Amino acid sequence: MFRGMVRPTKGGYEVRGAIVDDSVLRKALAGAPGNDPQNADWFVGAVVQIEGELHKHAAPTKEKGDGPVAQMRGGSWLQVTRVDSATIVAPAEVIEGTLGRSKGFFTLAGRLIRHDDLEWSLAPEGGREGDRVRLHGQPRTVVCEPNAQCLIGGSLPLFDVGRAERLP
Repeated sequence: MFRGMVRPTKGGYEVRGAIVDDSVLRKALAGAPGNDPQNADWFVGAVVQIEGELHKHAAPTKEKGDGPVAQMRGGSWLQVTRVDSATIVAPAEVIEGTLGRSKGFFTLAGRLIRHDDLEWSLAPEGGREGDRVRLHGQPRTVVCEPNAQCLIGGSLPLFDVGRAERLP
């Protein structure tokens, strides 16, 4: 059993570092509260708990010039090979507005957003100050060490992005 936020990835979804086939996760969450048949990705950005089976994969080593070049995962990764149950632990939260800048992050609705999160979720342009966006994901607060350069309250209010869309 493990839990994590759902993010899109090649071949399905990523939940806490494990890859879940898109049709398998959709089927497992079909009866969950908040299910929206009109929106196939309604659960992206939610925290889910999955009970099932994980399998560790390792990318095969390929010698230079050994056959055609193919795009594949590098290193090792986990894949969910069987889902016994999947439960929404926390639905995706939605924040929207105009992106600003603060302390090396983007800022929106009182939360700090990492550049990396906007790079992949708003590809190919990424995020820019002044962009109007809607973000689906999870808020979290990082408490800073004493004497660390942090916000006045000693913490950073972050927002982890599950999916994003540009607004007009």
